[in-house]
Amino acid sequence: MPSSDELPFRPRRLCVLIVSNHPETSEMYATFLSSKGFEVATATYADAANHGRDFPPDVLAADLGVPLDAAFSVCRQFKEHPSTRDIPIVALTGYVSERIHAAAALAGCGRVLVKPVAPHEFVKAICLALGLSTPSE
Repeated sequence: MPSSDELPFRPRRLCVLIVSNHPETSEMYATFLSSKGFEVATATYADAANHGRDFPPDVLAADLGVPLDAAFSVCRQFKEHPSTRDIPIVALTGYVSERIHAAAALAGCGRVLVKPVAPHEFVKAICLALGLSTPSE
């Protein structure tokens, strides 16, 4: 069997769109996910819906930060638009309130992780959201 370098094409890498208004957060998660073989794009809350429609990712990783209503709005926009409604959403939040977690679920987040999130737990949540087997730690 030929190696991947010998194939006439490269299989498409799974793409994660990280949405956050904090560049440091996006960069940290993007660096780690890239090292695990994911293609990564980043966007602010303001740009996320358009980016998602123009370049639909396989999964959306939404940092539920301030302003919280803007983060929920992005998630709802993804779930309401025909081209992005089936994209799973993994949310990252510093809020431990059940009310916030319930609101995240209503906004379309399938998984909610409480920060700080260990990088391997983040990858595991993304794999589960995509229906993939999770890598060993």
